[in-house]
Amino acid sequence: MLDRDGVVVAVNDAWERFREANGGSSAACGPGASYLAACEVAGDGVSGQVAAVLRGLCAGERSAPVTFTIPCDGPASGRWFDLVLSPRPDDAGHSVGCVVTLTPVAAPARVPRATVEDPTALEDPLVREILERAPDATLLVAEDGSVAYLNHRLEEISGYSRAQLLGESFELLVPPSVRDRHRTWERAFRNAPRVRVMAEGGDAALRRADGAEVPVEIALSSVEAEGHRLVLASLRDTTRQRAEDRARRRLLQMLDMVSESVFVVDASSGRIEYASSGASQLLGRTREQLCAVSLYDISPSASRARARSVLAEHEREGPGHVHALEVVRRAADGTDIPCDSWGRLVVTETGERKFLVVERDARPRLTAERRSGQRVELAELVTDLMGLALSGTSLADLHSALVAGVAQLLDSENASLVVHDPRAHRFTTLAAVGPAATMHLRGRVRLDADTLREWVRAGVPRRLAHPPPTMPPALRRRVGPGLVVPFHDAFGLTGLLTTFRAAGRAPFEPPDEDLLVDLSRDMTMVLTLGQNRIHHERLALLEERQRISRDLHDTVLQDVIALGMMAARPSDDVPDPARPGIARDELLERLEAVVRDLRLIVFEARPEDDATSFTRGVAHTVAEAGRVLGHQPLLATEGDLEGLPVEVRRQVLPVLREALSNVARHALARSTTVTLRVAADRLTLVVADDGRGFAVTAPGGSGLETMSARATSLGGSSTCTSAPGRGTELVWSVPLPGSGPGSGRS
Repeated sequence: MLDRDGVVVAVNDAWERFREANGGSSAACGPGASYLAACEVAGDGVSGQVAAVLRGLCAGERSAPVTFTIPCDGPASGRWFDLVLSPRPDDAGHSVGCVVTLTPVAAPARVPRATVEDPTALEDPLVREILERAPDATLLVAEDGSVAYLNHRLEEISGYSRAQLLGESFELLVPPSVRDRHRTWERAFRNAPRVRVMAEGGDAALRRADGAEVPVEIALSSVEAEGHRLVLASLRDTTRQRAEDRARRRLLQMLDMVSESVFVVDASSGRIEYASSGASQLLGRTREQLCAVSLYDISPSASRARARSVLAEHEREGPGHVHALEVVRRAADGTDIPCDSWGRLVVTETGERKFLVVERDARPRLTAERRSGQRVELAELVTDLMGLALSGTSLADLHSALVAGVAQLLDSENASLVVHDPRAHRFTTLAAVGPAATMHLRGRVRLDADTLREWVRAGVPRRLAHPPPTMPPALRRRVGPGLVVPFHDAFGLTGLLTTFRAAGRAPFEPPDEDLLVDLSRDMTMVLTLGQNRIHHERLALLEERQRISRDLHDTVLQDVIALGMMAARPSDDVPDPARPGIARDELLERLEAVVRDLRLIVFEARPEDDATSFTRGVAHTVAEAGRVLGHQPLLATEGDLEGLPVEVRRQVLPVLREALSNVARHALARSTTVTLRVAADRLTLVVADDGRGFAVTAPGGSGLETMSARATSLGGSSTCTSAPGRGTELVWSVPLPGSGPGSGRS
């Protein structure tokens, strides 16, 4: 160990034994002696280089160990040593001297002694230091293949010491399995020496002292020294690199297993650096084709600006920002494919900025959303058709609304409803919409009857990629794909619900067929409801006619017959002249009764006007009743009549009309009071008269039963209070919907 001045401050036992064996004195090479001065005094080339390195290490100007291979002849033979000069820092890292180590090595017999005895580039301390500090393992190989020099990095990689390798064949470091290949490479290099890399990224390996193999990359260059050609080999341990490559290959294999498209894109240029097999399959391009273009090149021109803005947004947001949006990619065949895209900016260890983009074909999702929307549209269409059927819409208008809804629901230009009359052996088009479908409605073109008959007889849905060949040419030129499903109406007729798209449009798919089949089935129910409504209306009309007929027969007709008999009485039956006018008065009285009964029948049969406000309708009904009662009833109202629910309003006027009719028929009242009261939670109608009354134990008529049934249908009640000679009071009361707590009614 030397201090900062190059003076020996300590030696180990091996140094003392070496000094004694070679006859050296302690004063010359022991503690206290100047090792630096001894090198400077020697004055030869190697000693001078050693002295220069010592001065730099002791002064702290050098920080790396330096090795010299030097001769040192002993008493019996010549010897070679590795002289290693290492820095000696203190705890703070400052130089306090140097450490000198001598290690016996085998004589480099194959290296010309001139390269050592006379300074060459190799013996230059700076060159040696550069080679020692090189990150790669370095060695010189002589023309006969022996190792002439190696640095400490090669010792670390190989596990061999310098003594074990110097002078030995380079093949000691070559695995036996590739030695023949190595000899071929070596001969090829020596025949045409140039700087080159051998087995870059391949399977080159270095055999360690323990027999293990280390993957390496080897760079070769030719060196001239004193007329000898040496090979300078640099070996780089690629264990980590190959492990990373294997991990990368495994990752890429895993990415190739997923169905999504995965891209690695250069952030600055947008160029695709990696594309998964999923991307190749989706876009119909090979991986090589995708990696030769940018992300913008696989986007339609309309989407490129959007793609650039997204990448620019990522640059602004920095790593960690994830986008999720819908983009459009263009396949090799020109198809534009909507994709759900997720992207993230990634910065590598080397500072490179990449985009990791994962995309999924959005067509299945969009199709599912569209199908779900069509189901909602189907439900709304059926609801609208049912409302039309129950509101009294004609069948012709209902059929027209159906075919218009089919065309809109299935995004087609034409739709029609055709029914078959088996008795007349004839097809009839009930409704049609669209430029082609309406042609046969106008009588210019008719669908082929044989084809229609075959479709009706089969009774199964049909999806047609093209119009049938039997379709008339004038119609065939106008249509493309079609869809036909069986149809059954409420009257027992069978037929077809058809829809055709324009020529060149996409064909219908199985979900479209399911929609039209469901609509056809639901339409049968709608038409049945409409038919039931018509039937009930006819029954109600028949019942009303029967009631009017009964009233005319039981009252007016009998009175008219009696009047006729009185008018036909013989003149000798005329009463005594002393009592003039009695027959005439009786006749007038009977005529007045007939007129009153006719007015009552007209009053009861008068239809309600839905366009009239409810308050005005009540007042009008009461005013009309005065003509048949012989006096004007008194009307009193309380609360908001116009705010009543529709279902309540529809029941009040018929009940009021029935109650006033009963007063006119039976009460012989002089006054009548009508009270209509709307409270917070209930509507109450009271009709009271001062007529002759009746015994409440007597069975009630159909009028009272009808009024009670109307109240019960709304959850209310109807009571009638009466007694002979005391008049009658009807109380009809129903709750109002939404009148519970929190309903907001006031």
